Amino acid sequence: MSLVQSIFECLIDVASHHTVVDIRLGALAIGVRLDDCPCGVAYRFKDETGLSDARSSDIHSLCGRPADSILSLITSEIGLERSVGLAAANSLVASMITNQRPGSAHFADGDVIAAGVIKNGDRIAMIGYFQPLVEKIGDRCKLEIYELDTSMAPFLRDSSDAPQGLKRCDVALITSTTIINGTVDGLLEAAGNCREVVMLGPSTPMVAEAYTKTPVTLLSGALAIDDEIMEAVSRGHSMHHLLSFMRKVNFRLSTQY
Repeated sequence: MSLVQSIFECLIDVASHHTVVDIRLGALAIGVRLDDCPCGVAYRFKDETGLSDARSSDIHSLCGRPADSILSLITSEIGLERSVGLAAANSLVASMITNQRPGSAHFADGDVIAAGVIKNGDRIAMIGYFQPLVEKIGDRCKLEIYELDTSMAPFLRDSSDAPQGLKRCDVALITSTTIINGTVDGLLEAAGNCREVVMLGPSTPMVAEAYTKTPVTLLSGALAIDDEIMEAVSRGHSMHHLLSFMRKVNFRLSTQY
């Protein structure tokens, strides 16, 4: 079963009890708010910005409908629709997490550094360029970074080489935007022998049950804590900027992979 299908099946029952309140299609991110849930966000690829107005109108027409109708978009073959479905999943998961007692289910505040998965001298494959994180760990580890857009920095490697890099590393840091572009399953298969496999970034759906048949050991994402994040999405802010409206969190998984 693919990861997106697993996420969908884990959340579909709870989604049927919620309604879509608001959807924002920003230039670089998607925002979804469900009733009685915090906002959920997901990355939007730049090459999805040229879609027709008709399709955008179709997505906005989902407001007022049961949330399962929008969650199902996570399994779509269309990148924009998959981003919308992922944002809906993140709204549902945020509600489930915030309603738990503090400290339950291995939930902890902080970023991937605070989670303690990285050791000095580790060989790390980073899928997606997280510049602030690179600045923190670059001198401690042997770091290889794989990115779709290698023009972002001179030391980036092409994302097509990522599977081979994952096979020879200790720690895999995989951006959750790979869920949107459909590459996540192949990357997780390649990372099967890594000591730590982290799904990373504010797009990360933190639903632990979805990862039980994967090598993922940690979910390192973020939860929206301010409804103003929806306006920021509409104004075209990047996911990095949206972090100012979010709280970084980690889930340590007990994988049986």
